[in-house]
Amino acid sequence: FRFLIIITLLFNFNEALNENFDSFTAALSNGWVVVDNSINAASYTSSNWRQGTSTFTAYSGAANSYALVSFSSGGSTSRWLITPTLLVNSLSSFSFYTKGYCDAGFPERLLVKLSLIDSTNVGNAPNSTGDFSTTLLTIYGSNYPCSWTKYEISLSSLITTETTIRIGLWYNGNPSNELYNVGIDDFQVTNSLTNSPSSTPTVSDSSTISDSSTPTISDSSTPTISDSSTLTISTSSTMTISISNSLSKTRTKTISLTKSRSFSKSKSQSVSNSLTKSNTKSPSVSSSVSRSASSSVSRSASSSVSRS
Repeated sequence: FRFLIIITLLFNFNEALNENFDSFTAALSNGWVVVDNSINAASYTSSNWRQGTSTFTAYSGAANSYALVSFSSGGSTSRWLITPTLLVNSLSSFSFYTKGYCDAGFPERLLVKLSLIDSTNVGNAPNSTGDFSTTLLTIYGSNYPCSWTKYEISLSSLITTETTIRIGLWYNGNPSNELYNVGIDDFQVTNSLTNSPSSTPTVSDSSTISDSSTPTISDSSTPTISDSSTLTISTSSTMTISISNSLSKTRTKTISLTKSRSFSKSKSQSVSNSLTKSNTKSPSVSSSVSRSASSSVSRSASSSVSRS
């Protein structure tokens, strides 16, 4: 016999990270990292990444439930908010909401950067990026939304196998003519995972099971023909019973009866039975039984029996 088994695997979507910044302190405890490479970083720590204020109303949750960053005076601003370590695969993606202060004289700039290793190294200079050499998105100037807007980014073109990464949000620019305030809310990373291997295996067995043995089938039953009707034969009568079997068993019995009387009647009955089995071994058994009775008018009586 042949059989085919197909195993279908369904993908399950798993949130690797879901940060709504209800508590910025808790976010830092959960692995988020803040790095400030601004020129006057030490003098303006209060304007670095922090809990939201009345500057904006959060996209979701409490009014201050978002992350806020502002410019640093006196030189280049370079402020990083880096995610915790993320385990991702080729089907992973992430999204977040952001909005800017939208002062026409100070266009906002935010870059979304990727480190393909588990690293928080962004270098030490205002324009250095360290291990975050891949730019996934740049939002700048008039393109920066003045209301909460969602951005979604797929990692499928960069990640080919399961690996650990980090994502960095880089607020970078010259505060003399750009940057003011930017908010981030509802940062989410989604992985597509399965409980089994990611492939869809097909298991097939095309082998054929054969039995070359010669089966022996014996039929020891004695066929019985019964007729519940009442039949009276009182004239010349000939009865022939023939049994043949494909397993070379033959029995023939002929009975002839003749008696003088003016009466004629005929009746025939045929019973056939066949049995066929097939499984590469193909025994076939067939048997047939026939009985015929005929009568004719005659004025003599005789009896003969022959057996073969």
